Amino acid sequence: MMFDRSPEPRILTTVRPTAVTVGWGYEPLRFGRGLPMSGFAARRDHSATALTPGPEAIAMAVGDEVIVALDVIGVDRELADMITESARLPNDVILTATHTHSGPGILPGRLGACSEEARTLAANAAATAARRALDSAGGCTLEWLEPAMPGLAHDRRRRRVAWDAQLRALRWKSGGYVTGYLVSYPCHPSIIGSTNTHLSPDYPGYLRTRIQEATGCPVIFLTGCAGDVNAGYSERASSQRNHDIGRTPSDADLFGTTLAEALLAGRWQPVDMSAGVATRRADVDACLVPIDMEAPAQLRRQWERELRTAEGEARGLLKQWIAWSDKPGAGRQADYRLPVARMQLGDVSLAFLPGEPFLAADRELSAGSESRTIVSGYYLDCPGYLPDAAQYPLGGYEVTDAHRYYGMPAPFARGTLESLLAVVRGLA
Repeated sequence: MMFDRSPEPRILTTVRPTAVTVGWGYEPLRFGRGLPMSGFAARRDHSATALTPGPEAIAMAVGDEVIVALDVIGVDRELADMITESARLPNDVILTATHTHSGPGILPGRLGACSEEARTLAANAAATAARRALDSAGGCTLEWLEPAMPGLAHDRRRRRVAWDAQLRALRWKSGGYVTGYLVSYPCHPSIIGSTNTHLSPDYPGYLRTRIQEATGCPVIFLTGCAGDVNAGYSERASSQRNHDIGRTPSDADLFGTTLAEALLAGRWQPVDMSAGVATRRADVDACLVPIDMEAPAQLRRQWERELRTAEGEARGLLKQWIAWSDKPGAGRQADYRLPVARMQLGDVSLAFLPGEPFLAADRELSAGSESRTIVSGYYLDCPGYLPDAAQYPLGGYEVTDAHRYYGMPAPFARGTLESLLAVVRGLA
């Protein structure tokens, strides 16, 4: 679909009074066995039982805005509309995915096979959690924490520790007692490897569990700008099963527990809420630009020749690329509309970006006077990676190849992420 270009994005604004009400809701995602799983091109097996902790839908209501985080690979606008309507929400739900790689496929045409059964279940669970959060809201004050962290997260493209991957959190209190947490960290929830077929939220689930065990309070987790950040393994680990060594639920537990302990031991700072609460949303026009020198039909013939001698997981990857070459519009330039949002909580900001933004987005939005900013990726749409402009000349999977697994005609044009960040700044 083509979109009219305009100098300004379409913006919707909701302003809230100074008095802040906050509520919480959650619902287990009882996906079950036999579902196609998403996140690893190497994985061919369907889901077995769920691990403990299992996937959940977790909601936090602030005033009459509701944030929902689902333990799935990604979400889309249609799913958000289903949740908003089913839960009878006063505003469109702010829907995010934790992007766990140990969940079912729920996105039609993207990231592998889609289960309509799992998609409907996710929508229903999210609506239940959202309604509970809205109905349970009560007056709260807010605190902020950004603890110093060891080098857990890694820049997977440069093969080095991502020292600027920041753990950030909000803590709500009522009558002197903590009532709930919002936590964000920019690292792929793909610690549990591709040989696993048990459903799991990966490290965000263990982080939530450890905090709940210690405090009895609910926790919503927002995965940050993790497009180029993981726990220290190469991109090849997503497409070759023999790179799974040391990637077990125990590793995810240790990772999540380490983050939780930093939060529990932190010195929280009060947040000035005198400016009240405001939420603004915008749609930003973007462009998908092909970079392949050959037409999809030529690429298909090349991949079919390679398939004759390919072995193991390489066969599955080539089959996905061949399927992509048959999609309408494959390899063509196209326009696309990307959603962004910003919630102002006194002197703290929550910024929401779609897809898989690179960590540079977090650095840009949380710098200087806006240092108290939490940036969430995987908001409302999951159309692929959003690298910063400096990454394009370096190529690599996220820049040149990932759009095929995402079912997109081509990668996003260089500068797309920077355009999104400019709009988000304007929503302050």
